[in-house]
Amino acid sequence: MTRWYSPLLAGIAALVGALAFVFGLLGANGLRPPAPPPCPRWDVVNAPAFGLPAGPDGSYRGEEGFETLVFDGQLYVGMEADNTLGARLWRTRGGVTLPWGQRDWEEVIADPRGLPFGIPDLAQNDHVDSLGTMGGWLYVSTANRSGNRRGFRLFRSPTGNPGSWEPADAAQGPGFGDPANENFKSMTVFDGQLCGGTWNETVGGAVWCSRDGLHWERKSPPGFGGARVAIVWSLMAHDGYLYAGGQSLSDPDDPRDDRAFLFRTASLEGMPSWETVLWGKKGSGRALLLGALNGDLFASTRSPGGIQIWRSSGGAEGSWRPAGAPGMNRSPRNADTIVDGAAVYGGALYVAVFNPDGVEVWRTTTGRVDGWELAAPPGLDDYRTFAAVLTVFDGRLYAWTSNYVLGQSVLRAECGE
Repeated sequence: MTRWYSPLLAGIAALVGALAFVFGLLGANGLRPPAPPPCPRWDVVNAPAFGLPAGPDGSYRGEEGFETLVFDGQLYVGMEADNTLGARLWRTRGGVTLPWGQRDWEEVIADPRGLPFGIPDLAQNDHVDSLGTMGGWLYVSTANRSGNRRGFRLFRSPTGNPGSWEPADAAQGPGFGDPANENFKSMTVFDGQLCGGTWNETVGGAVWCSRDGLHWERKSPPGFGGARVAIVWSLMAHDGYLYAGGQSLSDPDDPRDDRAFLFRTASLEGMPSWETVLWGKKGSGRALLLGALNGDLFASTRSPGGIQIWRSSGGAEGSWRPAGAPGMNRSPRNADTIVDGAAVYGGALYVAVFNPDGVEVWRTTTGRVDGWELAAPPGLDDYRTFAAVLTVFDGRLYAWTSNYVLGQSVLRAECGE
């Protein structure tokens, strides 16, 4: 044994003893150090922005992660790359169930020239907006860049492989024939049909559905009638109903301006009848479906005090109650979540809450107002990470994050009980 080993070992032992003494005193005085969050460790498992370049100013401002989906045993993440690149879709390579780095990922929609689906109009195909699956097909919608109303695009593939994509909107054209349909969001299967919500500030957003994935029908009145909904942000099938969360038109002279609405229907036959089950006050922004836990359905809106989470046991009008304090811990900085910013994992509902000081991931196993806890370090250990999509892949919790300094990243959580 070398001579330096014993003094080093002795020093370590002394340090451990001192720490034990200090924490013992803290415990004796009721000042125990705070317990670590349930998911204290988040490993980055890709190269930031998947190695794609930043914008001309050297930042990734305006480039975000939008959507995730598990299809045929592979995790897909949709992104907005620089305006010179447009939409991108990455997936774990075949057979990879535990990605650790960039080598475990591949891009699947850019052609050899780097154009999304081979289309040179990057303003039309600015970012991947929604992912869905039906009948063994993977569907991808791309959204228009802000200020460019050219109609969203929709594609599908039986495998997700590069070069295997075909238009799923060919029968009606971009935006299902309306260039003002800028986005097609939150694709969900209900009643044997694939459905999604549109963003249309001209006539109003709507729900569109298809039985064959190629021919699409509008299944709600434009704007949901008197609600004047401009954006259908979120769809979810739950307990025999299709729920749609929306946001009213932005008109400062209208008392219904910037108001969250939640609708549902039990059937897609003909032109469905939709009932309004939740509507927010002015400034409540948008209604987003978060998921179901213990039989209850959860949704979120905005409020002056920050994000407001709601729960309902049956989903009907009058059954929605607050499921958390405004701003989670009454912090207005905890402003909102994003589409697919929540996931059910390990018997708990996790919600990634947008915060300019670093995204906060909260969780609950009960859904009660006092039943939430901060589940991860703020910003997932990087305060510049302000938003995240949450998803479960091969039994583990992942976050698909937005960070204007480093670019988008995929992180995997290590969670305890």
